[in-house]
Amino acid sequence: MSDPLAALTRFIRWVMRDVTYHQCFVARVERGNPDGTVDLLSEESALQGLSLQSITVRLGLPEASATPEQGARCLVAFEAGDPRSPYVAAWEDSAQGVVRMGGDRPVARMSDIVEIELPPAITVTGTIQGTITIPGTPPVIVPLPPTPVQGGVVVVTPPPSASVQTGNPQLLA
Repeated sequence: MSDPLAALTRFIRWVMRDVTYHQCFVARVERGNPDGTVDLLSEESALQGLSLQSITVRLGLPEASATPEQGARCLVAFEAGDPRSPYVAAWEDSAQGVVRMGGDRPVARMSDIVEIELPPAITVTGTIQGTITIPGTPPVIVPLPPTPVQGGVVVVTPPPSASVQTGNPQLLA
């Protein structure tokens, strides 16, 4: 006579056989690749035998990419539970590396120092007249009637520029 618990266990494993890769697994970065993918190492038994080379990193933001340091811990997920479609879904809080959001300049955080350079200003008094161009095909040019300026208007040319002095060097935009 067979053990009913063993039979039930086999039945449950058979029914649940297709959900193994509908969860996240912990892995470590072995190396980052020039194309933005990473090679991973995992100690999880469910991932043994799977190729975790050239894995895409998804950050959930347009134009965002990450270059994690070797050894950084991450979560590996599988698109639609397919073991042939792994991707990095998240990083551990303490993971080091660089995150780029479409650029290469440091991002200013609360309390960071930002240096702003203001060009010389010109005070204009009198009458201002010109046109407004509305983009389109063809563009629409709307003339503005002469408008008297009371008290003066400050015109700054070129526009001011700013540079982040103490931004996070690991978060670039």
